[in-house]
Amino acid sequence: MASGLIPAYFVAVNDKVAFVQATATGRTLATIRPPSADGSIVAVSAASDDRTFAIVEAHVNGIEPPTVYLFRLSSSGQPSALSRLPVSLPSGMEWIGFALSPDADKLAVAEGGAYDNVAAIAVYTLATGAVRAWTADGGGGSPFEGAGVLSWTQDERTLSFDWHYPYPGQTRLLSLDASGGNLLTASRPGAALASGGWDCVNTVITPDGKTIACGARRSSASSDADGQAPGFAFAEYDAADGKLDHVLGQNPSDAGFAILLWTNASGSVLIGSVPSQYLYCPIATPSTAGVITGDRFVASPAMPPTVGVITGDRFVALPGLSDDFEFPSITW
Repeated sequence: MASGLIPAYFVAVNDKVAFVQATATGRTLATIRPPSADGSIVAVSAASDDRTFAIVEAHVNGIEPPTVYLFRLSSSGQPSALSRLPVSLPSGMEWIGFALSPDADKLAVAEGGAYDNVAAIAVYTLATGAVRAWTADGGGGSPFEGAGVLSWTQDERTLSFDWHYPYPGQTRLLSLDASGGNLLTASRPGAALASGGWDCVNTVITPDGKTIACGARRSSASSDADGQAPGFAFAEYDAADGKLDHVLGQNPSDAGFAILLWTNASGSVLIGSVPSQYLYCPIATPSTAGVITGDRFVASPAMPPTVGVITGDRFVALPGLSDDFEFPSITW
């Protein structure tokens, strides 16, 4: 990944287990099953070496807190034995999202209060289990949204998170040099989640810390307001001032959001999935993934949703991911 190349492997979670797959072919190389008899693997996060991953195991009884395990892939994509991490959730908090740090020495967890509207980010040092936490009032509920709520810079000094209160909210950048305490005073705004005519979901800060990238959508309503065409795309904002820098892979379909899954160090190469009309209107002919150049979309014969690589305005579909195999959690 340091060279900017596409990672060789990814790990996806489906139906309680995790699958290691090759990016180039989509071939399943290994299956990772939950360690506990009543466990289900529900989420996965990756370090920056394309080899080290953390998984979350939830338990059927709903009483025992989720457990976290670390494993590493060999050069051929085979996983090591799972190593349980010294991470536990405080009682009364809901696990919203988590992110393994680039060097795999820390784990960031986004938590939401089930009853008191408190939202928190906790950062665990994996060697010792020591934890630092920042909290804030969620404003009537958890302002976090989705497992992709957190991302790290390569130097492990900044953590980005989406904050949806008040709606639509903003991406915020938490300084990990700040002492534990108030989440909002220890962080600064990065980019608005509705900015430049685009609405963003699951924003990611690039490892170099210069760019905030996201899957985005321009609705018909916002299009009428600014005179621009509706559609989905991948948007990139300057992390210093929050201004829109680039719109990549724009498609005029109003089907929904594109989803950003991975970015290289600078944001010049992305991996993401594109939506389809089929997902929103089952009786319609499904649109398909393909090559995107500017606002021109050339379809290829594949069922949605399709994952592909985005470089500039070019989208190239990746094999091995079909519409009958849906991944609640997937990471490179």
